[in-house]
Amino acid sequence: MTTVVDRFGRLDCIALNAGVMSRPRKAPTTDDPLPWIDRRYELLRGVNVDGVVFGIMAATPHLDAAAAGRIVVTASVAGLKPLEIDPAYSMTKHAVVGLVRSIAGPLAERGISIGAVCPGGVDTPLVAPDIRAAGRTFASPDHIAQALEMVLDQPLPETGGVWISREGHAPWRHEFISPDHPGIR
Repeated sequence: MTTVVDRFGRLDCIALNAGVMSRPRKAPTTDDPLPWIDRRYELLRGVNVDGVVFGIMAATPHLDAAAAGRIVVTASVAGLKPLEIDPAYSMTKHAVVGLVRSIAGPLAERGISIGAVCPGGVDTPLVAPDIRAAGRTFASPDHIAQALEMVLDQPLPETGGVWISREGHAPWRHEFISPDHPGIR
């Protein structure tokens, strides 16, 4: 961040776009519901969750100085629904979505907006050969980059939004249903 600030005088926006999958060797079973708890778990959490947390922490002081900073985070549709073939990956992306939604208000008070883009699948080396062979369609990296740009352009009242991006469709905002019961305060 300091290199950008040193070179350009300020930081206006940041896209936090790193991720890895755990690619478990076997699917969860009733005997072993968490087959992915091994060395890969620490790497997965470190990249997918800690990378976002530490990226936000490093960028925020510089975005404060810009007085209208923008943050966009790449999460995943797996952060909105289960991904049974890789539950650890899904868990980390749920954490990222929750973080974005939870810190949107406090960041907005500082003049910083934050949003998340949730791709359904992106044509990158992360896609396992067996998944690719199953004939699924994947979004191009350019399609996702356009969605990230769109979220960066959202005005501050839109902060905390989560946008789904799938190939062949314009990104759309995901609407969450409130878990609050109408009679409970």
